Amino acid sequence: MALARMRTIKQCYEHFQKEDPDSSISEYYLRCLVKQSKIPVFLSGRKQLVNIDTLIDYLNSEMVQAEMKPQKVGKIRPITE
Repeated sequence: MALARMRTIKQCYEHFQKEDPDSSISEYYLRCLVKQSKIPVFLSGRKQLVNIDTLIDYLNSEMVQAEMKPQKVGKIRPITE
């Protein structure tokens, strides 16, 4: 049985920077994924721990691309009085 590789969000960000220095993934983006509950987080005191293998699987999945919704452009919203 393999142990889960649990890392803080900052450590996950540093891992991506070490593996790919030109990566566009930011620490802010990882925090947004956690806040939106797109990746599971385990609390250890005040630390938020992420399974880095689960995070990598999530980023490699095609669901990430499907989540992007086109923005509606050119519509005027009515002003309520």
